[in-house]
Amino acid sequence: KFESIEEVPMAAASVAQAHRAVSKGGERVVLKILRPGIEKTINSDMEILKAIAAWIAKHRQDLPFDPVAVVDEFSGSIKNELDLMHEGRNTDKFRAGLVEGEESWFPNVHWDLTTRRVLGLQEITGLHLTDWRKANLSKAERARIVRIGAYTVLRQTLEIGFFHADPHPGNLFLMEDGRLCFIDCGMAGRV
Repeated sequence: KFESIEEVPMAAASVAQAHRAVSKGGERVVLKILRPGIEKTINSDMEILKAIAAWIAKHRQDLPFDPVAVVDEFSGSIKNELDLMHEGRNTDKFRAGLVEGEESWFPNVHWDLTTRRVLGLQEITGLHLTDWRKANLSKAERARIVRIGAYTVLRQTLEIGFFHADPHPGNLFLMEDGRLCFIDCGMAGRV
């Protein structure tokens, strides 16, 4: 399915890493690939967290929250992140919620390149917002980025009822055409 895949990842996180690739059709894409053995590591970590939460719940009834429920919620969320098809569906749903003229974007999902362990996405070019200081953005440009990001998340939350739950600079690109692109759509919330 590929003409080439860059062996060195362009980005890496705890659960997956991203590699640039070129599809057989010549399109530049990004492949988000789960780390080998990550399911086993996370399942082991969840067992430890559940045991700790149960011990805390047994010995500390005065807490203002239920530690077992917190770990159960986290466990469900992290398991969704281990199925990259889930992230692909979220990305499609976010993009479907965009309206004409919107100043934000979500990458196209290449479903023919996507499995549970690999997510094929449109390659986004532009300024990765972790590099915003180096880019010497003006105060007006920074204010515009904040306005677009806040508008997008508030509109998703209040109008659509489905929102990107991890909008930090590492998950945002200022595209060359001025739109703000959200990536890493695995964590989402519903209202």
